[in-house]
Amino acid sequence: MASIGARLGGDMLAHYGPSKAAVIEMSHSVARIGATRGLRSNTVMPGLILTDMWLRTIKELRRRDPALAGVSDADVFDSFVAQMVPMGRAQTPGDIAEMVAFLLSDKARNVTGQTIAVDGGAVMT
Repeated sequence: MASIGARLGGDMLAHYGPSKAAVIEMSHSVARIGATRGLRSNTVMPGLILTDMWLRTIKELRRRDPALAGVSDADVFDSFVAQMVPMGRAQTPGDIAEMVAFLLSDKARNVTGQTIAVDGGAVMT
């Protein structure tokens, strides 16, 4: 599990993004090494899900921009979704679970070494 943060830059992702990119590259190595043994390794990059990490990010955004003081957490988050997600909706844990279930199923028996964004089009790879 990585994050679309692996593909996005920014001052608030300077430590987070590279760590998630490393997860992707490790998965690629595992996929190549394990392929001859039938081992598959793929990475899912979740998009925008209102998590505790996002709530901490919103708190930091308020510290940086006092104009956000009267704006609800949900409204701040929704504005990011509107700006970043072409499909126009945040992702849910269920969206991610569905992709993971697919990748673990026999339907994905020929899928390995892939990085799949479940993000409503926020990062198109």
